[in-house]
Amino acid sequence: MINRLREGQAISLRGEPSKPDDIALLEEIRDLLKDN
Repeated sequence: MINRLREGQAISLRGEPSKPDDIALLEEIRDLLKDN
């Protein structure tokens, strides 16, 4: 799961999520980062 989060962060840095699933994953990551 951590690897997946890192992939999501990399996608976020590139700013090019290619699928709706990627966008949803990035939103989850942002929420997790806010909580931390």
